[in-house]
Amino acid sequence: MTDGNIIFCKLCEVKINSDRKYNVQQHIGRVKHKEALKKLEAEKHNAVQPFIQQFCKSDFNADLCSAFIAANIPLNKLNNEHFRSFLSKYCNKTIPNESTLRKGYFNSCYTNAITKIRDAVNVQKIWVCIDETIDSVRRNVANVIIGILKPQDVGKTYLIHTEYLDKVNHSTIFQLFDKSMHILWPNNHEDILLFVSDATPYMKKAGRCIQTLYPKALHVTCLAHVLHNVCEEVRAHFPKVDRLITEMKKTFLKCPKRIAILNEKCPDIPNPPKRITTRWGTWITAAEYYCTYLNEIKSVVEEFNENAQCVNVVKELIKDQSLHSNLVYITTNFRFLPHAITQLEKRGIFYFLFLFQVFAVFIYYYFLGESLAKSIGIVLEAKQKLEEANGEVAKLILETCNRVFSKNNGWAELQKVNSIHNGTALNVNVEQYDSNDLVYMKYAPITSVDVERSFSMYKNLAPNRMSFNESNLTKYMVVNSFFSI
Repeated sequence: MTDGNIIFCKLCEVKINSDRKYNVQQHIGRVKHKEALKKLEAEKHNAVQPFIQQFCKSDFNADLCSAFIAANIPLNKLNNEHFRSFLSKYCNKTIPNESTLRKGYFNSCYTNAITKIRDAVNVQKIWVCIDETIDSVRRNVANVIIGILKPQDVGKTYLIHTEYLDKVNHSTIFQLFDKSMHILWPNNHEDILLFVSDATPYMKKAGRCIQTLYPKALHVTCLAHVLHNVCEEVRAHFPKVDRLITEMKKTFLKCPKRIAILNEKCPDIPNPPKRITTRWGTWITAAEYYCTYLNEIKSVVEEFNENAQCVNVVKELIKDQSLHSNLVYITTNFRFLPHAITQLEKRGIFYFLFLFQVFAVFIYYYFLGESLAKSIGIVLEAKQKLEEANGEVAKLILETCNRVFSKNNGWAELQKVNSIHNGTALNVNVEQYDSNDLVYMKYAPITSVDVERSFSMYKNLAPNRMSFNESNLTKYMVVNSFFSI
């Protein structure tokens, strides 16, 4: 493939010097390229379905397979005699065997899902988001989310591809991006307007590589991550408060007896919050809780006579007067951060539609009406409150925040787009976009929460279903997410 300037071999995944024809011929004659060609031909040969599958397939079987995947029900449940007899009795159909659906209909479900996604996207403008995580069996799994950009409202979001990476770096992320776009469109580099990711160095480098082949794909690092990093920076400056939250979690988390004593003695206060690393802003929320109810918690903890280490540590911490002052300072200056993060997280459709499919239409319009102007306003308001915070710690945190913003080049470009939408700076020029593209950026996202939530769907697979091979699990995730929307 080529964009007119660079020749890129998709089989070998390398750039080729295009100054002379000899360089291209030399690459074609290499062993690596020839082996890649043989591998491609073998894959095409294996992809040819048996002659028996060329006949017409059962619509009932196809719908049954789609229903099982959408509901995340293992296909081997069809082997249960009671379940089979129930379906046969009330459906008046011959119930197929699990292997029949897996071999004859599973790939068709995936193909149909991809076809419907292509039809929905068609030639519309889109944004792309990529992130990776480590699953329960220590594999690097990456998800690619695409979303439709519309000038009048928020477009739908789809999981287009899931892939397992041998290693995670800018090269593999770039290749994943390009592969996913070819799944969606064989040749279309002009309708991808935005690429959203986290702020890791390899993602930033991948963003620069992506812009060489997709010149309109403005790379923006997630703004919700920025606010989460601010919360982590606050946590680093208050080790005593951090230890209190940790030891309180140990004290009450796995001891119903202590929770019962707290509820009996202080029935009007909620139970202590559980600080969760992956739930952004929960540390600040926990600090605010202990600032509000520290006296009540103290009276309850002092009644614990057991010789548990966590209880003894909490008793000693509560006696420290500086702890009280730290809690007040955190609550006074940083309590707005969790609320700002929650507001930014309201954009995605995966989480809400996955849990509340009955109310999908209502939730879609109620939660997903966040425009680019409103999202940027949330971030700017949070930044302004950080500037108004008092104390040396607040100044250090603000410096860290400004440093992160300065490294996010896409953030400055999005602010220009927003100023054009608001009419505050009509003479601003955004290099990546023409006037038609700017119209579609009205509801552009500035966070990667959609792809984060797609991993929640991935983890919904039961641990005993890890016998999936990687190719089938990739297809399963795409089909499951599509039918869950």
